[in-house]
Amino acid sequence: MSLPPAVAAAGTTDELANFATWNATTTHLAAPGVGVRSTSHESDSALRYESGSSAACAIVGSAAALLRAAKPAATVAELKWVVGPGGGG
Repeated sequence: MSLPPAVAAAGTTDELANFATWNATTTHLAAPGVGVRSTSHESDSALRYESGSSAACAIVGSAAALLRAAKPAATVAELKWVVGPGGGG
């Protein structure tokens, strides 16, 4: 079984977050994950800033979904290559 790309959280200047577990051999890409503006449960219009690799993973997942919509014939391996280590960021 092939594992999905490993994602690290990055800040506004592309620095890797100090709270995330990452290294040069197992982390495939980084996505915004520090101070990400998000909706809040406090009201219908409330916003707050969140940090975490979960925020970064949501962004990578969204990118993969957009790629899939644009290229519906692409295989899972091709999508992983673009989103993960082969994508060239």
